[in-house]
Amino acid sequence: MTTRETRELTATETKLIELLTTSTGSAMMDSGGIPQYDADGKYTGSIHGYGRAHERNQGRTFVDKPETSLHFSSWYTNREGKDGWKTEHSGDMEFSVSVFHYLNRYLDYDKSLDGFYGWYLDEIKKDKDDPHTTDVEDFIQWMRDSDFEIGGLYGDNEAAWSGNTYNGECNLTQTLQYWLLSVNEVPEEYEERLPCPSFYMLILQIHQGADVRGGYTAPTVFTANQYDIDSFFGFSDGEIYCNGCEAHWSTDDGYYWYEDGSSGGYKVLDLPAHTKALAALKDVRQKQIKIHAELWPRLQSQGMAAWMRSNRSYALEYRSLFDELEAVRRGDPELGEVILKLSNIAPIFLQVDTASNILKRLIESAAQALATPICRKLVSSEREEAQNMMDAVAKRPHVQLDKCTFVELHDIEEHDDLKQSLNEYMNNPIVPEPVSDEQTTYLEDDSDIRDSRNHPRNKQDIKGWAVTHGYVLIDEDHNGHCPFCGDKLKGGF
Repeated sequence: MTTRETRELTATETKLIELLTTSTGSAMMDSGGIPQYDADGKYTGSIHGYGRAHERNQGRTFVDKPETSLHFSSWYTNREGKDGWKTEHSGDMEFSVSVFHYLNRYLDYDKSLDGFYGWYLDEIKKDKDDPHTTDVEDFIQWMRDSDFEIGGLYGDNEAAWSGNTYNGECNLTQTLQYWLLSVNEVPEEYEERLPCPSFYMLILQIHQGADVRGGYTAPTVFTANQYDIDSFFGFSDGEIYCNGCEAHWSTDDGYYWYEDGSSGGYKVLDLPAHTKALAALKDVRQKQIKIHAELWPRLQSQGMAAWMRSNRSYALEYRSLFDELEAVRRGDPELGEVILKLSNIAPIFLQVDTASNILKRLIESAAQALATPICRKLVSSEREEAQNMMDAVAKRPHVQLDKCTFVELHDIEEHDDLKQSLNEYMNNPIVPEPVSDEQTTYLEDDSDIRDSRNHPRNKQDIKGWAVTHGYVLIDEDHNGHCPFCGDKLKGGF
């Protein structure tokens, strides 16, 4: 079997396509309905129901299809409130990950492992009437009873991990049911049947029916590939990015999309200036660490009072500093008590090895506490200068993509608020410069569209207006466009 690029499919790709096109039949009361086909036998949908996954997958190519799907939309709703009827504008985006590409990325099909499970069913269990889930659970228990050393995800001694992606947030196009166990030791009598002495087994069923309660493929055994097996559990993870301005959003639930993975903070717009400011702050920090490393041992070895008496010129020069330290002493009875004790007896006790351990610790604590404000004082002007550099770096708050305003092209002329906003913008348009070579079917050319009165509207003007307001503009193919540069948004995982 080959793809359009005529390369041979891998064993994993071949097995996944086989599973995704396997018919799991239908149940009398399921919601799949009656499938409909065209003259060429191609499935066109179902009547009296929603269809079944195995029907939709027939004749599909999987390898050369996109890994993810993005669909943006917006709508208006009329709602009655205490002040009368109001029109509310809403928008949404649907993000999904191809189950084929997801499984192909994180799993490998191993014929020997799958064959071992089949051998167990045929030669050990021999009961053909049990449900698939019972077969799998019996298989895992048999492995335990047969002295296989098995555990969960991290090789622990707990039960194998199992689950169904329907029971949590999931961006995959189809539901998965799975059991994961790590095999850490294989009994000698089974070594010839298995590929290596330790491995992961992921027993997988893919939902191919209509209702999630039934219609699963027979269990098939996969193993981990070069990725960590943890990655397999990122069912709700995803990313949306813009190649034009390199904006990036990520999600862990499919609903909330955070720029650069942050729910707050800022996006740096001037990287060279930011790098320079970071270097300045780092230099100040390193200088402070160096001063502290030199200063606090002096305080510790001489005792607080003795050090002050022997460095009167330093004390006079930094009188205001010592006034601050005295205020600290008065405001902190415990620290003040330590300083008072140090005033006369510290130099003596420091010379006694056996009796001074407690006092040494007190001296060390006091010295560290007092050295820190001294160091901060000595580098305060340099720190302020470096912080001013950082504050001056061009930046903007992170933007949560799902909180942006979504605007479809037809919305602009149908609703007065958007039309008025566009007309105001046209008094002083700022058309964004092209940021990538990619063309979209609607927004990237320089032609006109017609408004409700058949007046021409230039598409580039509309794009510039959307970017100025930070809107996600939606073209006729329901592609979303970046609120910062207007380029087409893409999905990934």
